[in-house]
Amino acid sequence: MAYEEATIDESMVRGLNVVFLCLAPTAMLLLGWNILHSVPVTFLLFYGFLLSVPFIELMLYNRRTFGEACAEFAVEFKSRNMLYGVIAGIIFMFVITGTLSLLQEQFFDQDELRALLLEWHFSGAYVIALATVLIVINPFLEEIYWRGYMLSKLRRTMGIMNAILITSICYSLYHLFLLVPMFHWPFNVLAVIPVFIAGVFWGWLRHKSDSLLGSIVSHILADVGIMLVYFKFLY
Repeated sequence: MAYEEATIDESMVRGLNVVFLCLAPTAMLLLGWNILHSVPVTFLLFYGFLLSVPFIELMLYNRRTFGEACAEFAVEFKSRNMLYGVIAGIIFMFVITGTLSLLQEQFFDQDELRALLLEWHFSGAYVIALATVLIVINPFLEEIYWRGYMLSKLRRTMGIMNAILITSICYSLYHLFLLVPMFHWPFNVLAVIPVFIAGVFWGWLRHKSDSLLGSIVSHILADVGIMLVYFKFLY
């Protein structure tokens, strides 16, 4: 009986740990973006969490060296993985820029969105630095966290498709909170659907080829599309 209770307690702790790891990135963004109203602070909280948690667990608890920790995330070149990533990334980039260029007035009001970004300090001297973070740092850390760390953690206890779906839902969650104040209804909610689809694709690509590099490259190209829209309509 005591053994069963201990097993239940351990399972509950593991479950709560997974829930925390799935929801904490959203909490970091909400704290920085919606409460502190600062993009630089948001980036520090959000990316600090994405960077620190996987490496702390692997290096401190699993006794991995830094090189072994990096190898756990399978960031290595594989030609087919890279080809799929580049093709998908180009498609994502053109879908983002094409859709928002054609339907800009339906998606957002330029003056209102500029004012919101100004309130969030996404302006002035910060812009180039923040854009660089979004294009260079963001894809690496998000893919390492969601498609590397969390996908590997979840697929140990459930099927790979369930793990991909859960990581994609949690990945989409904080994008939803960001999109709601930026876009008009109902486009602010509908816009999260392609985010979810991209998350599922990147999870599938990582699983099929056991490499994150294609997903990272694809993610970079998608973020380039977002920044092209920003510089075209809002800068």
